[in-house]
Amino acid sequence: AAPTAYFGAPGAYTVYVNMYSEACGTDLDSTTVLIQAPEVPELMAPPLDPICNSSDPVLFTALPADGYWMGTGIDSSGMFDPSQSGPGNFILTYTYDNEACEVSDTLSVNVTEAVSVTSQDGFTICESGDPLELSFTPFGGTWSGPGIIDPANGIFDPSLSGNGDFTLIYTFVDSNQCEIVSETPAE
Repeated sequence: AAPTAYFGAPGAYTVYVNMYSEACGTDLDSTTVLIQAPEVPELMAPPLDPICNSSDPVLFTALPADGYWMGTGIDSSGMFDPSQSGPGNFILTYTYDNEACEVSDTLSVNVTEAVSVTSQDGFTICESGDPLELSFTPFGGTWSGPGIIDPANGIFDPSLSGNGDFTLIYTFVDSNQCEIVSETPAE
């Protein structure tokens, strides 16, 4: 039967094996065994407002830094893209290998579904044209950009925008505090 050794704590241990056979007599051998304790990873998330499916990607980090991330919406370097995961609760796993032990830890991320926002399709207008009421839903956001004279109601005055191509932006913050941005090209 093969001998079994138990070690109660990490450290370096010398193991002695004494073998006997009638043909060869007694033979003594030893080896040193190094038992490593796995370091529990420290997972770090940036300060997060609600993460919405409309939010920009977020970088998660961990120590020790030579591991990899796994889970829905996250790449191996820790970049989490809520537009890829969609709304819901997700478990993200960080794993590293310290040559003796593979260690993992997890964190939970909740992605909130943002409301759907639509804004005016792109348009062409003459600088001498009349002010234009831009279409958008839902009401309650703010328009910004050259020529916007009424940010709440989306009134655009081409005489104030100047000549050229530009982008008008409608920003809406929903009840979950998700910020949704919709862009309208104008020329």
